[in-house]
Amino acid sequence: MENNRQTNPTKEIILVIDGKTPTINHLHGHNKWGAFYVKPEAKVLKQKIFKSISNQLKEQDFVHSEWLDRLLDVSVVVHEDWWTTSKKINNPKRKDIANREKFLIDTIFDAMKLEDSRIWKHTLQKKEDNEFKAIVTIRYYTF
Repeated sequence: MENNRQTNPTKEIILVIDGKTPTINHLHGHNKWGAFYVKPEAKVLKQKIFKSISNQLKEQDFVHSEWLDRLLDVSVVVHEDWWTTSKKINNPKRKDIANREKFLIDTIFDAMKLEDSRIWKHTLQKKEDNEFKAIVTIRYYTF
């Protein structure tokens, strides 16, 4: 049975992550025995993004205790060149956006020290752009 609670967004954080968002496949490798590991360049990238997010959170007066135990609405817009060279509307490049977004969510929620299981609503969108970046908006709700 669906819960029809009315929700009101009360707080919002907007984070901008510059550069192309990597896929999970590009961040992990596997050794000769088949075990997966995190590539060194993935660790460096995660630290860079983590630092950028931490700085943005300070600028936006993020208070951790206000966000604990809240249901979250997360919107991710990935700006990238999504079309093949023909630029036909029905001919996008084969890029998996959900695979790219997972790394961002994990890194952002690590920086915020929050559980991503608190995401209640999640939207993901592609936006055609020559400037590669991701814009992540996180809101919490009160009931």
